[in-house]
Amino acid sequence: MYKTNKQLNRIALITGGNRGLGLELCRQLLRIGFTVLLTSRDLKKGMHAAETLREEGGNIFFHELDVVSLKSINKLKKFILKKFKRLDVLINNAGIMLDHRSHNNSKKFSIYDISMNSLTSTMKTNVFGPFLMCQSFIPIMKKNNYGRIVNISSKAGQLSKVSKGVPMYRLSKVSLNGVTRVFSDEKNNKNILINSVCPGWVKTSMGGPNALLEPAKAIKTIIWLATLGNNGPTGGFFSEKKKIKW
Repeated sequence: MYKTNKQLNRIALITGGNRGLGLELCRQLLRIGFTVLLTSRDLKKGMHAAETLREEGGNIFFHELDVVSLKSINKLKKFILKKFKRLDVLINNAGIMLDHRSHNNSKKFSIYDISMNSLTSTMKTNVFGPFLMCQSFIPIMKKNNYGRIVNISSKAGQLSKVSKGVPMYRLSKVSLNGVTRVFSDEKNNKNILINSVCPGWVKTSMGGPNALLEPAKAIKTIIWLATLGNNGPTGGFFSEKKKIKW
């Protein structure tokens, strides 16, 4: 799928890397010569995923990570600084959709049905998590004058087209796109490119078996954004390698 470049020698961190889209991202980045740090909240599942990829070949490491815990993020940060002394690519992939679990028919699930507990959990994982990751790791990228950050969003979060249905998920992705814009504008002209991406409807535990895309196809734009040249776009929202409206 991608041309191998062993000289690339970049360090990439993927959140939620133990399954689905995150696991396939780890696999494909390994194949093009990245050193990959697979992170997962579930220790056993994360270790198993990393071991599976290690058997396929490539330089992969695992570290436990709960993106809503600053303590957990700081532990990861210390590990990265000690082990690699830098971080080149951050893919904020970890995310949840609780709308389906909150109601039998999510299409009829109204914003008036939202519980504060479910909304808070959604925002913590889908918004506050990527926010804390950016806040923690962009300073490391600035020191090396290089960084690529990809926030996994969704067209459900396009404010220009936002509508009813899965309201908690929509609100979180609208907010995540805001995180992308703010951090992109405050990177102080360093070689750090930060973008949001909609991978499409993907066959994962979240997307379900009826989704249109296999993970291997859905990650193409994510990989493209993670490997942008120095003059690449930043502060944008992309789908199928094309810029789309917020």
